[in-house]
Amino acid sequence: MTEELVPVGNQTIGELANYHASQNIFIDYHSRLASNTLRRQHADLALFVTYLSLAGVILTVDELMYTPDTWNGITYGLIEGYIRWMLQEGYAIDSVNVRLATIKAYCKIATKAGSISSTDYALIKLVEGYSHAEGRNVDKGREVTRVGDKKAVAVSISKEQALRH
Repeated sequence: MTEELVPVGNQTIGELANYHASQNIFIDYHSRLASNTLRRQHADLALFVTYLSLAGVILTVDELMYTPDTWNGITYGLIEGYIRWMLQEGYAIDSVNVRLATIKAYCKIATKAGSISSTDYALIKLVEGYSHAEGRNVDKGREVTRVGDKKAVAVSISKEQALRH
């Protein structure tokens, strides 16, 4: 069954088609992703919801994952602040970079849906994560560089040690 494109007011057929496409844009995006990627993005967006709630913005993860209009008002300044907050909270550089990539991916889709202006999205695209070397420099200047029990560097053993077991 196909959707009917019924004009409302003075809408052109193209405007109407864009509207219908924007209503399903996140569902289409999610259909292309592996289940582990969706799980990780859900967790990434949950942390972003926590950050936004500190500023008095109350949203749900599902709103961010499925409703393009929820992204209206998200700016590069909010995203820059989110990065600083994660660093202050002690998140690892790689975690900060992955979460930034998730936010930028959703901003891209929300822009396509018309919820973020092209100007705002151009500035959002300029928000950068950290290279390995930059991350080391950032970590030198902060007390907590990792949240959780995961180690920053894997434990290595010699071949002899491995053969003993």
